[in-house]
Amino acid sequence: MRITERDNELIRIVAEFSCMTSVQISRYFGMNMKVCQRRLRKLHSAGYLQRRLVPSTMPGASPLLYFLGLHGASLLGVPISRPRLNRHFTHMQQCTDIMIDMFLSFERADDIKFKLLPEHYIRSANQHNGTIPDGSFSLNKDEKSALFLIEYDAETEILKSPTHNEDIQSKICRHVEMFKSNSIQYYSNYFENAFKRFRLLYITNSQKRLNSISKIVAEHDEHGFILLTTLPKLLKHGVNACIWFGPATGEIDQTII
Repeated sequence: MRITERDNELIRIVAEFSCMTSVQISRYFGMNMKVCQRRLRKLHSAGYLQRRLVPSTMPGASPLLYFLGLHGASLLGVPISRPRLNRHFTHMQQCTDIMIDMFLSFERADDIKFKLLPEHYIRSANQHNGTIPDGSFSLNKDEKSALFLIEYDAETEILKSPTHNEDIQSKICRHVEMFKSNSIQYYSNYFENAFKRFRLLYITNSQKRLNSISKIVAEHDEHGFILLTTLPKLLKHGVNACIWFGPATGEIDQTII
């Protein structure tokens, strides 16, 4: 099978996200669904991608999930890693959808260079000092660069816990410590940029949840580097719109550009 430049890019993107559905792949590349499925079948038959049915309780056929095959891993020079089909799988897929939306928001911006870094790569690099966001991206414009980390709250975690074990407050505190110590060398190396600081973009499912988390942010973020918005606003307007709220400063309708 002859591998095209687009095939190379497709295999690379699937590897970066660990796994993707055909719908996610077609959206990312702007491909017709039938054309995308036909190409995926060929890459699967040739051993560049593996696939399996996604567990689903919804009616209809379950979607296929694609991940690296033996030839794909060899092509990229990386080990094969199977998707983590655990209790975090749904959250990971939601984060993939969010990052694709962010990518598409900047795809047509001629003056801005956008580069994303999914959670899978951050986790597998094992240089995160225990603070693993749900994703990251960089923006470059007019010789200026900015680093953004992403957290998506699907309302599956408690806000505060007496034991400070995997609650929203402890997660925010870890990001604050990371900001204070400027522990972003891994991101500077990956994006090939000497970032001075970063911003944390926190996305919630609803305005009610945003209000609850913003109180925690205002309590701990004295530097004003954490911005919040809701998923409906993000999907409607795009990540680069004036949809962000800074609890530490009280500023509303901010843009990240």
